[in-house]
Amino acid sequence: MDSNYKLEYNFSGLTNALKGLKASVFAAYNYSNSADSGYDRYYQVYYINKTFDEGVAGASGFTEGGGYTKSASWGDTWLFRPQVDYSRDFDKHHVSALFFYEAQKNSTNTMTGTKLGYYSDDPVDLTLGTTFPETPVTGSHSYTGQASWAGRLNYAYNQKYLAEFAFRYDGSYVFAPENRWGFFPSVSVGWIMSEENFFKKALPFIDFFKVRASYGESGNDNVTPYLYNSTFAVANNSMVLGNSAIAQFYSKNPYIYRNLTWSTTKSYNLGIDFNLLNQKLAVEFDVFYQLTEDILESKSGSYPTSLGGYYPSYQNSGKVDNRGFELTLIHNNRINKDWNYKLTGNFSFARNRVLEKAVTDNYPNYRGVLGQSMNARYGYQALGLFQSKEELENYPAAPSGTINLGDLKYRDVNGDGIINQQYDYVKIGYGGVPEINFSLNMELNYKNFYMNMLWQGVTHCDYELSGVYDTGVTAATSYTSPFGTGGNSPSYLIEGAWTPENTNAKYPRLTTIPNGNNAWRSSWWVVNGEYLRLKNMNIGYYLPDYLLKKTPFTRVNIYLAGTNLLTLSHFKYVDPESPSVSNGYYPQQRTFSLGLM
Repeated sequence: MDSNYKLEYNFSGLTNALKGLKASVFAAYNYSNSADSGYDRYYQVYYINKTFDEGVAGASGFTEGGGYTKSASWGDTWLFRPQVDYSRDFDKHHVSALFFYEAQKNSTNTMTGTKLGYYSDDPVDLTLGTTFPETPVTGSHSYTGQASWAGRLNYAYNQKYLAEFAFRYDGSYVFAPENRWGFFPSVSVGWIMSEENFFKKALPFIDFFKVRASYGESGNDNVTPYLYNSTFAVANNSMVLGNSAIAQFYSKNPYIYRNLTWSTTKSYNLGIDFNLLNQKLAVEFDVFYQLTEDILESKSGSYPTSLGGYYPSYQNSGKVDNRGFELTLIHNNRINKDWNYKLTGNFSFARNRVLEKAVTDNYPNYRGVLGQSMNARYGYQALGLFQSKEELENYPAAPSGTINLGDLKYRDVNGDGIINQQYDYVKIGYGGVPEINFSLNMELNYKNFYMNMLWQGVTHCDYELSGVYDTGVTAATSYTSPFGTGGNSPSYLIEGAWTPENTNAKYPRLTTIPNGNNAWRSSWWVVNGEYLRLKNMNIGYYLPDYLLKKTPFTRVNIYLAGTNLLTLSHFKYVDPESPSVSNGYYPQQRTFSLGLM
């Protein structure tokens, strides 16, 4: 019996489907090496004191004989990313996809040597120094890396129904191996309703109408790396036994964190886009909600010191949300063949709230941040200025310094007869991040002339004239303390200061004490941060084509431009767009330029 078997398969369909498939690999390597050196020459400063006796003083921060430091650093970075792309159309269907893997590693090394006591400035090198500092040689190194799998799949049917799915699978070196990877998906859908027949019949004046919705997740690994392992450091002082020195080690992280992991932000968005009246009006409107969970927080003050540091200082405990909307309006219009204009307006509102937070101090309920904005300001509530000796004698002691007439009077919130930060701080402002942003861009054209103008502003925010640093330390600034460090003072602090003849003053009495009672963080120094600014304006003219026929130019534009031309705000001595005053302020510049291009 004879048997014949024949296996056949038509690969033409598969080959046709794979025509849109592309593969690529990207790789990069970078090596860096740098060297630096610096010599601090020693100077002797001569001075004559009040009794006219001559004396000698060494310049602060320098060692006699000078000091020389020489350092070198080197490191490399490599990146590897293979990628596959696919895009095809099948009748009314469109499919596209992207998938890639990315790995990156960085390494750095540094070494620094220092010697003191030099007898000559030329030449100068480490071997010529005669004295070793306490730490003559230091070195450091670091290794970081990341790896990610990511992909995206798009589908569209008949240019009306749209869908996209994407994901990231990220690995972070900062966490323990069992918590290193995080999966972050996202999905979005859209429906172009204006392509439907029923929509065209019911609303013919609408040129385009689209509804869209999306959901996505993202991760954050912002925490000190390697907390899942014990790390040690060497003490500067060592024990000497005979001819041998034994270094003293101490643990830098007594508590081992194996459970820390990614914090996750979940984002929800619903929006519509539409054009109407023959493209004269376009509208984009979005409503969003974000929920961030498992925020990595630093926690302290909740455990007794007798534990010797063997307690968690970090945890995935924070939770905040953010909600709001954004509206964009665009209006185009051509009045006639010579005149046309375009207006683009934007308005957005966003408000966040603290939902969960690690409690580190025994604050009263009115100091609780739950339900409040992350950016909310806290400080003393200023009740006014002391106007009589009776007020001074019958009011609680100041947080610091001596109270006099014309000084700030702070509210004793809990009524214990003591003014202090722990029990008498209350909410005094929105914070520096605006809840509302708005802008208007105006474009006007007449024949070859044109004009552009951009207005921008914010509201529902504030800033402080007192100097409040990231650590929470408050310090007087030139905006709150007259004659700071023996210098001059802003005129408004002098002219508006309290005096016995001017008791209804805007500012406290004049004093040469920079950090007295009036320098504390309080509602008195909180300024409404809303503003409206003409960011830029541009007026120009294009030379007609007939003037350029016999020249090598095809287009010539003459223009006059200006930036920061006008600002309307509540306090004219600070730039409301960047109002940090802790370390001084350089005035915002108004610029003009005339050009030809």
